[in-house]
This record gives sequence, structure tokens and C-alpha cells, in this order.
Amino acid sequence: MAAEYGNDKERLDGVIGTYRAKKADSFPNVEDLTPAEALSLSPESVLFVDARSDGERAISTIPGAVTKEEFLRDGEKLAAGKDLVVTHCALGARGGNLAKQIKDTHPDLKVKNLEGALLAWAHAGGPLVDASGAPTKSFHPGGPGQLKFAPKENGYEAKLEEQ
Repeated sequence: MAAEYGNDKERLDGVIGTYRAKKADSFPNVEDLTPAEALSLSPESVLFVDARSDGERAISTIPGAVTKEEFLRDGEKLAAGKDLVVTHCALGARGGNLAKQIKDTHPDLKVKNLEGALLAWAHAGGPLVDASGAPTKSFHPGGPGQLKFAPKENGYEAKLEEQ
């Protein structure tokens, strides 16, 4: 039976706990960046790399984010002039694995994974844009099992598919 959370603090704690367990097993040496830390950085200094599928990104992404495929094809060029590369997905595992891959292939780049990924980003009130670049409060939580982590108290809407 899935855990039931009574409020957004409990949902966010669930996101972070689940993320940390996945990190310990799969990418323990990847550095994290919290959404609050990411939001405090100058947007010009950070390159966000979205490790999610096309369907997930069709609903929304972090403004200015590039896809995993774009980064793997042209990472050095895309990261030029940036202080930090931040990977993300829906909860954190795909982003963490991508951060490890980028660090292995581009050891000179400073790379961190967004702790709790888009779920934690939405809990922190981080901006999102849809496929046309318009601001949105909709996001894909990564799958039906992660709907339980979606914030309910700040206007964000978790969608499993584009509607």
C-alpha cells in the first residue's frame, strides 16, 4: 500500500527520503543542489539538463533547460560560460545517473543533481514553462507511483500525460 501524506511537508519529506535512498544505491558520489540553492543562483550561471522523456517535457520543464540528448551531443558548447551544470528528472534517479555520466565524460565541468528533482522544485515554488515557453504550474511527476509526492497546497498540478 502506498504511503499517504497529509500535507505538503510530509509529501516533500517523502520525495527527499525516496531520492536519498536511490542516490545511496546508484550514484552516491554525485553532489546535490537543493531547489532553494538552485533558485538563488543567477539563471545565466547555470545550465539545467533535463533527463526526462519527451512526453514528460511536453508538459513542462525548468526555463532554459536543455534535453539530455542535446547535452550529450553538444555539452561542452552548451556549458560554455556556465558555472554549473544541474541535472534533473522527476524525482532524481535519472538526473543523478546523468550527472554521474556527465562527470565521467566531462571531468572539468562542475555538475550537480537537483535533489528531489521536479517534484522538490514544485514544492519550492520553482518556475516551469510548457513546450511553447509559457509559464505553467503543471508538471509530470514521473509516473503514477509518484503522484503521492506532488504538492497540493501551492497551485501546482501533477499530470501524467499532456491533456
